[in-house]
Amino acid sequence: MKYKNYQSEDFLSDDGFVQWVLTGTKNVFWENFAVQYPDRASELAQAKKLVLALAEGERQDLSALRPRLVWSRIRSEINHQSEMQEAATRPMYKSWPFFAAASVILILGIGWTLLQLPESNKVSYQDLTTMIKEETVLIEKNNPNQHPINVILEDGSMIRLSQGARLSYPRHFDKNERKVVLTGEAFFEVAKDPARPFYIYSNEVITKVLGTSFTINSADDSQQVVVRVRTGRVSVYSREKKTLAAPETAGVVLLPNQQAIYYRENQLLSRKLVENPVPVASTQATAQYDDAPVANVFRDIENKYGVHLIYSKEILKNCFITTTIGNEPLYDTMDLVCRIIGASYKEVDAQLVIDSKGCQ
Repeated sequence: MKYKNYQSEDFLSDDGFVQWVLTGTKNVFWENFAVQYPDRASELAQAKKLVLALAEGERQDLSALRPRLVWSRIRSEINHQSEMQEAATRPMYKSWPFFAAASVILILGIGWTLLQLPESNKVSYQDLTTMIKEETVLIEKNNPNQHPINVILEDGSMIRLSQGARLSYPRHFDKNERKVVLTGEAFFEVAKDPARPFYIYSNEVITKVLGTSFTINSADDSQQVVVRVRTGRVSVYSREKKTLAAPETAGVVLLPNQQAIYYRENQLLSRKLVENPVPVASTQATAQYDDAPVANVFRDIENKYGVHLIYSKEILKNCFITTTIGNEPLYDTMDLVCRIIGASYKEVDAQLVIDSKGCQ
């Protein structure tokens, strides 16, 4: 039986053993292992100590993703060490005790570094691809050029990679969902498929869409992950919320001209308007207002840019405006209207709040 010859690294590669140690759930097989295989008791104890040492750095509940990520790293390092052992020519490298000691030291270093992540909770592009590679084979595209390149996925979705961006995706998507991994900046036009949500993993952020166009900007060395929506509706939430029954409720929902900014250091997610909101609805190039209620003007601005304006209709009921509004940027238009009626505005949670004392 295979367990009869188990070494420390074999235990670390065994998902059942790792789960037993990490979760502490009752498992008759592993609890009786040392009795059934007494000559493997020391290797079992050594592997268990290593698992617990790796987990000691955790300060949060282990999600389903975190253990998989840790043990993917461990397996990768074990495989790497095995290749080194086979290629080595010096006799001492053929000795198992030497190899085991080297493996434990290297694995402990990698695992400890990874499990220290809750301090900053930062996850890299490589971490994400390692996780997904356990489920399917990935194809990677990168753009070393100055000009953007387009990547067409099997579902018809198009991703435009900016310089330095990297994208990993499966050749064939799962029947229930579509998942890709991104680092760098890219523009997405996602094909509509309500039965298969589209997920973009970028550092600690997950962006979920059904069919829309938007831009994501993320990098392992950046302090922020930014998602900007052009059309449609997008849900953005941190990966630590993925285990919730409805993770979207712990994030933000973005509409056109809105962006989500995830601050990686303090793990905060905020929603704002994009820097230069563009019209989202087809309207006349120029709108003429002749002694029109300002509430009508604000309504047209909301429809044109998809932006919600918050104001008191009662306070502004005596405010009328005569002006012409063209295709000026949103903020220029707001500056013009507010100047005419003696008001001011500020952005709060991707909405514009208008402050006014009314008109005489």
